[in-house]
Amino acid sequence: MDRGSFHLKGDIKSYVEKMEYDQEEIAMFLLGYLMGEMRNAQWKDMHKNSQKNSINSEDRESIFNKLNYTGINEIKIMGLTKEIFEKLEQGKVSGYIRTIFNELKRILDLNIKKWKMNKQENLFYVLSGYVYNTASIMLSDKKGKRAV
Repeated sequence: MDRGSFHLKGDIKSYVEKMEYDQEEIAMFLLGYLMGEMRNAQWKDMHKNSQKNSINSEDRESIFNKLNYTGINEIKIMGLTKEIFEKLEQGKVSGYIRTIFNELKRILDLNIKKWKMNKQENLFYVLSGYVYNTASIMLSDKKGKRAV
C-alpha cells in the first residue's frame, strides 16, 4: 500500500504504519483522532463551566454529532476539516494537535480530487481514529501520561 510520506510521530505514527494504512486511510484516521480531541476539549469546557450552566447539551456533543452513520462523503470530510480548523483557531486545542491537523490537511489536499474510498470506508477509518484517541486518553488515566 502506498502510504507516501507522512509527518507524524510517536504512537500515532507507529499505529498507522503497523496497520499499513494508505494515505486516504491515514487522513480519515487523523480526522477521527482530531474529532476526539475536539470532543475532549468540549468535555473539559463543559466541566469547567458546569457551575455556570453556560453549555447546553447540543454544544457538548456537537463535533461528534456531525457524523452520519450511513457514511461520509468528500463534501462532509471538507466540512468536518473546516470545523476542526475553526476550533483550533478558537484555541480549544493546541500543540502537537496542530501538527496532526496540518498533516491531515496536507494529505487531503493531495488526494481529495481523486478520492477512492466510499462513504462507509471513510466512516470506518474516522471511527478508528476516534476510538484510538479515546483509548489513549483512558489508558493515560491509568498510567498518568497520555500516549500520542
